[in-house]
Amino acid sequence: MSNRDPLQLARRLGLAGALVLAGTLGVWPSAAQGADPVAALFWLSVLAPCAGALAAASGVLLLPLGWLVPVLWTLPVLWASHPARPLPSPLWSLLAWTGLFAAGSALGEAARRRGWNIRSAAALALVAAGALAVLPARAALDARPWPPSVARALLDLSPSALVIECAGVDWMRHAAVYDPAGTDRFARRPWPGELAGPAVLLVGCALAAAARRVPVRRTSTPAGRVPPR
Repeated sequence: MSNRDPLQLARRLGLAGALVLAGTLGVWPSAAQGADPVAALFWLSVLAPCAGALAAASGVLLLPLGWLVPVLWTLPVLWASHPARPLPSPLWSLLAWTGLFAAGSALGEAARRRGWNIRSAAALALVAAGALAVLPARAALDARPWPPSVARALLDLSPSALVIECAGVDWMRHAAVYDPAGTDRFARRPWPGELAGPAVLLVGCALAAAARRVPVRRTSTPAGRVPPR
């Protein structure tokens, strides 16, 4: 056991480092023209649940190591945020994407305890978050926007709208959704960062704590064999 612990710790540290680096990918596409903090926030909103699921399923729990991943994602966001493209309230956005990370870790912890496929759990979180993020602006094959009621509901469910609006950005008037979603056709109240950020973090932590109570799946051992330790 003692011989394997350093190796497991090294793997978990390596995974945590890889997830931190993955969070910087959102600022790369626009770095030549000047990094866009909104693009960085959009990427983190999609990545956070998947990263949390992958981390927890691999044994990187929120305490003590897992929290460092979403917290260190603040660095590329602050680097991308400059006087020309400021973020009014990045702290509330940090709480929002950390809550999404914690919610993903709940899925990963449940997968680990029940013996589910780790990659499938992480892929499920990534696909779900990505779909919810792009659906408001990608309505149909003919590129016509959703009806106002549907577009409004999809924006409320979008993790990107949540994280970006918590940062104080007017997502309803941003070019990424203004024309594709037709947000000029309806009114919608944006997520208030000072309320939504802490609330999402609280819900994510509650889900992660509940996942620790999921019963561990026991594998059957043939008669006459000693179960592995």
